[in-house]
Amino acid sequence: MKINYEVGVDDNQIFLEVLVGTQGIAYTVGNLELVSGGIVKKVESDKSRNGNIPKSSIGSAKDLRNNRLSITTTVDFGAIDPAQWPQLLKTLLIAYSLSGGFDGNTKIKPDDEDITVSQNGKIVEVVKTIKFK
Repeated sequence: MKINYEVGVDDNQIFLEVLVGTQGIAYTVGNLELVSGGIVKKVESDKSRNGNIPKSSIGSAKDLRNNRLSITTTVDFGAIDPAQWPQLLKTLLIAYSLSGGFDGNTKIKPDDEDITVSQNGKIVEVVKTIKFK
């Protein structure tokens, strides 16, 4: 489900933090989808393979306003016994935090419709889209 975040209209920096709790291997990327049609990668998780993105600036309010941020986390359970995959999916935790805008510090969690499971449960993709107002 797409949500809105009020960023404002000035030069204040907007920050994103993503925390992923999983036993699988995770990767997270945040792409800014521009109204003009382009896509710009803003942040991604590091090489630790946990999918976390530490609190990072994703741009100024005036540059983000009216665009959308698509945050994609891909989790691979392939190195874990397949019998455990359904339980790992149930216990997967992803938490997003936005700050710096008019909406202040906002905590967001994925909705069921943001989650896609493929390859018999081996790969899970979670896509959260945030519209900046």
